[in-house]
Amino acid sequence: MKNTILIIIIFLFSCTSKIKIRRCIDGDTIVSTMGEKIRLAEIDAPESNQFYGLEARQALAFLIAGKCITLKRKGKDKYHRTIGDLYLQDGTWINERMVLSGYAWSYNYDLIEDQRKAQREHFGMWQFSGNIEPYIWRKEHKH
Repeated sequence: MKNTILIIIIFLFSCTSKIKIRRCIDGDTIVSTMGEKIRLAEIDAPESNQFYGLEARQALAFLIAGKCITLKRKGKDKYHRTIGDLYLQDGTWINERMVLSGYAWSYNYDLIEDQRKAQREHFGMWQFSGNIEPYIWRKEHKH
């Protein structure tokens, strides 16, 4: 029983950690000061060279600049990036904030109402018509 509890505690601490951010690659991918590439779970922001991509990257950078972030790891993707949820010290879920502010699409049922609100209120990219989801844009712009 004691070994099981110890294993659970070790697992929980290995999945959640405080990190500092070195840079934002785009609106849903960052690099920690330790060199870990992290993809925000459950969201998809416009690509860097896609419409509103620069604004999405800048919004994420502004949210996390100089702050200690809590990362809750969920696994790895096919590109070997860590997939995770990011939180500010006050508990703000950064992934959700990006959707609610109109800088990313939601791929999480719990966040779909946030996306709809951003669309209704014309936040971020929703000020403009014709937004193309990044996965469609990537298919159309493969080299």
